[in-house]
Amino acid sequence: MQEEAPTIGLTERERDLVLEQRARLHGPLRNGEFPHTVLRPRDDGEVDIIYVVSKRMRLSRQVYHIAVQAIGLTSSDANRVAFRNVRFYMRAGYHVDSWDEPENGPSWGWEVANSRGVGDIPGPVANPEALASTRYRYAALDEQCWNIRPAVYLRALREHPEAELLHKADLDQLITPAILKHGGRELARFIMRSAEDIRELEAGPAAVLYAYRYKVTIERGVARVTARTAMRDVPLPDGLTPEDAMVYCSKARIKVWEFKRHARHCQTLRLGASAWTPAPRRFRAFAEEVEAAIAKEDLAKRRRQALKRAKKFKAAQASLASLSVRVPKTVVVIVPVSEKELESEGNEMRNCIGNGMYGDSVAEGRSLIAFLRESSDHKTPWCDVEFRREKKTWKVAQCYARFNKPAPDNAWKAARAICTAMNRKIGA
Repeated sequence: MQEEAPTIGLTERERDLVLEQRARLHGPLRNGEFPHTVLRPRDDGEVDIIYVVSKRMRLSRQVYHIAVQAIGLTSSDANRVAFRNVRFYMRAGYHVDSWDEPENGPSWGWEVANSRGVGDIPGPVANPEALASTRYRYAALDEQCWNIRPAVYLRALREHPEAELLHKADLDQLITPAILKHGGRELARFIMRSAEDIRELEAGPAAVLYAYRYKVTIERGVARVTARTAMRDVPLPDGLTPEDAMVYCSKARIKVWEFKRHARHCQTLRLGASAWTPAPRRFRAFAEEVEAAIAKEDLAKRRRQALKRAKKFKAAQASLASLSVRVPKTVVVIVPVSEKELESEGNEMRNCIGNGMYGDSVAEGRSLIAFLRESSDHKTPWCDVEFRREKKTWKVAQCYARFNKPAPDNAWKAARAICTAMNRKIGA
């Protein structure tokens, strides 16, 4: 933070607090971002929150961007601040009052939440003693509050005083609507009694709520939530809970993803529930048998699909072959009837016509393909044409020679003549 950069919205004392805190926590200004929160008590017992941030870019960028701004005098009810209130300063004195065109936005580390340009700004509190004269005097906010947004926390604290206990126990991840709304003081006491286990197991709100509601240990709650997440969308047999499935995986010494894949394969093969969880010693061998059966069924399915697609391809191309078209005498039109012909043509012409994409397009009725040959040499690939249907009209989408070079004029004349005949046939 530099002396010449003005600080808006802060008193001299508040400005000194920010400078002192930065020096204490970070030392001299260096690469990185150092957000701070200044608390300002009000006469009505509320607290105004002033966000201040300083930023210096890496030396390799050859520029030092410094932002010093009170991002709104927001009350404890506000947890998001509009970026339109932010003023950016550069050493040259140039400044921008709007976030409409954030040329350097990403480099500042701001997270734009939506098109209106609002976001959350966390950071340590510079003057927690300012809470002494307010209703939040026991808020437990201090200069080391890295993982909590002061505005969000103070708003939660007003509605749910038990949030103070969670914050003091270093359980900020549990200060959520789900915990505060459904628990109250009783839940807060349960959390305090289990704080050590919660921290050790890194239990989240869902696990804590489960443990509280069903009077089980935090470890059981974490296991329950972990199992429910891991086994989500897995077709479990009747009577087998996600937790039982996780226990089975542990006993059988198999990975969860192996069990999930095996369960889905058993469902596909319509095997009974007993097949889903065989004895641990039998699991590997049985899973291999199921994999082989699935592979066999998939192969048969792909063959049926390929045969169906080949028929559609041939029928679509037949409509092109049935046309009577007058083309230049120097050009011969060849209509392919299989995707193998497209693949062979693509290899000869060094283009993408045989990569499968055009086969799909023809089979689905969106395209038709024609090969053009010079009348002097019917066997040598010369030009390829794709006709594409747009609404109810056929158009020449592509017409290229070898290596995707521009096609000669007589090839284009032939392509346009074919396209005209196609449209005439469908009455377009």
